[in-house]
Amino acid sequence: MKSTLITVALTAMPALLAAQATGSAGGDVQAKINVPATYSAESKTKIEAAFSAAHAKNLPDQLLRDRLTEAQAKNASEADVVASIEKFETQLEASNDALVQAGRQASSPDEIGGAAAAIEHGVTAAQITALAKQAPADRSLSVAFATLNKLAARGDPIDQALSSVQAKLEAKATDDAIATLAADAASGANAAAPAAPTAPAINPANATKDAPAGAKPAEPAKPAADSAKAKKPPTDSAKTSGKPPVGKP
Repeated sequence: MKSTLITVALTAMPALLAAQATGSAGGDVQAKINVPATYSAESKTKIEAAFSAAHAKNLPDQLLRDRLTEAQAKNASEADVVASIEKFETQLEASNDALVQAGRQASSPDEIGGAAAAIEHGVTAAQITALAKQAPADRSLSVAFATLNKLAARGDPIDQALSSVQAKLEAKATDDAIATLAADAASGANAAAPAAPTAPAINPANATKDAPAGAKPAEPAKPAADSAKAKKPPTDSAKTSGKPPVGKP
């Protein structure tokens, strides 16, 4: 009888330990979520489910926490926050799966988050896999994804940005060389902006010579004497000459 009880206890022990581990993991996940108290029970359940799914698949749920904090800081509505968390968790899964297909079994949180952000910009999971295959499995893709996302955020066509980063990886360029793609894009945008035209200085002594072509030359100022003469009232010619008017004695 005693041996039977011991056998039953030993048999049930793994299941009990597993249940405890699952409960502990679930408790750890829930403790990290900062869901506003004003959210409905349904919204809280959906957010917690997204975190649990990420945790179960060993995804970096810190990225979800950051997304939740960011959404709240922007005063997004409750429905938009829930939708954003659920969508981002799906993108994290897709990016991680794409990296695994490229032979990367243990990608860093920065790589997974960068790939998820690239998916948000329109890159497909297949393109993520192709990009990852351009580099050795032991090389980090954090800078590559960060540069790709910067180019996309600046308005570069996503296919063009993707091709530029892929070409650098294929050429085994350094991370610094890859990062210059975004720096070059910024300097190119600044150079493309036209400079404000500056009016040429005109020498008063050579106003006619220095004036732009087609411009009417300025008239010279009249002397003060001429101006005074023009304003002087006419005088009586008779008084001035001293002769009597004609027809009078």
